[in-house]
Amino acid sequence: DADINRATFYAHYKNQYDLLKQIENETIDEINQYISSYDFKNKNNVSTVGIEKILEYVKENSELFDLLLNSNGDTSFQQEIIKIIGRQHFIPIKENNLLKKEDSEYIFHFLASGSICTIQKWLKEGMKKPISEIARLILEISNNGVKFYE
Repeated sequence: DADINRATFYAHYKNQYDLLKQIENETIDEINQYISSYDFKNKNNVSTVGIEKILEYVKENSELFDLLLNSNGDTSFQQEIIKIIGRQHFIPIKENNLLKKEDSEYIFHFLASGSICTIQKWLKEGMKKPISEIARLILEISNNGVKFYE
């Protein structure tokens, strides 16, 4: 029980969806602040450290992320997370003449969505695996695909 009455709630929020959107926006802002100290754009700096920073934040706020990333959650939040964990941060997609820009966008979304699903599974299982191991898995699969494990 939140110990606030209906009038107080509606003085601050239009409805429950407005509250959810505000929580999502605040969370996105906090994630961006949390990881802003790490230079993800430097291709020589791409390592598990950046992914670990994101996973640490997720773990510190696991109840919130469990709610926001569940299958019943708002997909716009997941899309914002995809942007955060995307190409501009730590999923490098090699730009070359053989890969069309439109193909690189599909690859990027595949990798980012896979990263989110990995984080969802990790949360669902109670974050039993260490952050470093989840970060390593995400980075290795993003960089090498499943060939690394064959």
